[in-house]
Amino acid sequence: MSPQIREPSLQHFQKALGLIQNGLLLQDKSGCPLYINQALCHIFGAAEEDILNEGLTRLFPADSIKTIKDKILPETLRFGVGKAELDGINHEGERFPLSISTMTVEDDEDDAVGFVSVCKDLSEEREFQRRKLHSEKLAAVGEMLAGVAHELNNPLTSVVGFSELLLRKRVSPEIKRQLRRISSEAIRTSKIVQNLLSVVRSHKPERILVGVNGVIQNVLELKSRQLHFDNIRLVRRLSDDQTLPKVVGDYQQLLEVFLNLINNAHQAMSADRGKGTLTITTTSNDGAVIIRISDTGPGIAKKIQSKLFQPFFTTKPDGSGLGLNISQKIIREHGGNVTFENGRDRGTSFIICLPVASDAFEPSSAPEIPKSRSSRSLKIMVLDDEEVILDLQYHLLNQLGHEPHLFSSASEALPALNEQHFDLILADIKMPRINGFKFYKHLERQHPQMTQRLIFITGDSLNQKNNHFFSEHQIHVLYKPFVLKQLEAIIENTLEKQSDPNSESAHETKGIPQ
Repeated sequence: MSPQIREPSLQHFQKALGLIQNGLLLQDKSGCPLYINQALCHIFGAAEEDILNEGLTRLFPADSIKTIKDKILPETLRFGVGKAELDGINHEGERFPLSISTMTVEDDEDDAVGFVSVCKDLSEEREFQRRKLHSEKLAAVGEMLAGVAHELNNPLTSVVGFSELLLRKRVSPEIKRQLRRISSEAIRTSKIVQNLLSVVRSHKPERILVGVNGVIQNVLELKSRQLHFDNIRLVRRLSDDQTLPKVVGDYQQLLEVFLNLINNAHQAMSADRGKGTLTITTTSNDGAVIIRISDTGPGIAKKIQSKLFQPFFTTKPDGSGLGLNISQKIIREHGGNVTFENGRDRGTSFIICLPVASDAFEPSSAPEIPKSRSSRSLKIMVLDDEEVILDLQYHLLNQLGHEPHLFSSASEALPALNEQHFDLILADIKMPRINGFKFYKHLERQHPQMTQRLIFITGDSLNQKNNHFFSEHQIHVLYKPFVLKQLEAIIENTLEKQSDPNSESAHETKGIPQ
């Protein structure tokens, strides 16, 4: 006896439709909702009863409803199907993207009596596309900035180096002061380049003990005059230096963060009313130092708050959209966080929390400069395609008592290695035709003993691919711009590595603490 087949009931159909992940909306010919499944309620964040009672106005903004009535439904009646991407409204009244595909429902006489629409939330898909676009954009910017870093750090190295050489001569105190200013400004420019690179490349901050109040006071010294001119009243509420704990971090990076946030507050108040009050507060609580930077500007509009820390997002006509993103990244690398809140009526406060330095903290230090083991002059090959860098290194190495031999290309330098003995090689990485890495491969094949006597010089300290190569092949690296002591240190460290085969492998000397 065959089993009895039961006809599916309406409840069975409704249960099956409820299992579909996309939203289903059944409408009559005039567009009024007749049936919705649970997926549609979830997509829009609305109760079934509300949708049935309020109709399309609960689901879509006015412009989307117009698209449905003027475009999708007429297309559906004409062609049997109508499709579009438009905005829906979620339970918070915010827009979100979705796709809608509509087909006619016909009676036994093939006359249209209604419509069934399939709705798909595109939020995750759009977010994925946005992140992919940002990733591609960041990669492109990274390549561009790497080139900028190289092109800027070469002249900056010359400025720093020749300034130092002049400081060693007998000049008046005023000339010395001006030379130090030239050098410090060149170093500051280099740090700006490196911080821009940090947007797209990971970078561990320098680890030293930092007093937050001191950093803020230095920023306010830079800004106080301009704040006064723009009618911005400055209120300092800084905890006592004796009681405010120190934090562990990179002084220059923290200064950049505070300067960026204070600039933003300044610009917001100037653009809004042409006056205002900037309040800086520092406190400590529960193992953290808390910095609050508050303004009396217009506040941050709700619709842009979620985008505030995204790279390239800006509301300023001439803004880069990188300031807050860089600031957030720096604070996170310091183990802290940065948040913001609007005032009750107006104004914005940015709150930075940084962990207090532990009692057991041991600051990282720059490589110790070994005392020279001998006063002998070293014969050093210097390889760089820029004449000014060759000239600088010639004078610096002469100052250290060494004998530099200058080469402007690897094709010139390689034959010289067959004819002469060199104690060390100082080589740039970015060179035409045979770059530093290709030069290293030539050394491996033809002069393997010189690979351990090679020092690479580069201006891109954040290039992970390069740094991995240096580490893998145990190569010493000097980062531009650098000063004489750092050049001396890396030469001595390289020689020390030759005399002690058990010494640590790859070693880097950063030109200026990044």
